[in-house]
Amino acid sequence: MDGRKEILGTWISEKESASFYADICSDLKNRDVTDIFIACHDNLTGLSNAINTILSKPKNQLCIIH
Repeated sequence: MDGRKEILGTWISEKESASFYADICSDLKNRDVTDIFIACHDNLTGLSNAINTILSKPKNQLCIIH
């Protein structure tokens, strides 16, 4: 809320999938991430669902670069 941004992690996979995104969100939750206000991403299939199901239903903002 004070204008800071934090990178929460970097994950690598051979392919992008809904289960991969769910694993990422579960990892964040297991690391005690309790609230994300804005998730900025490029709307990959399954990403919004994983974020909204496992985390705190943040605002999803589409990345304008893509």
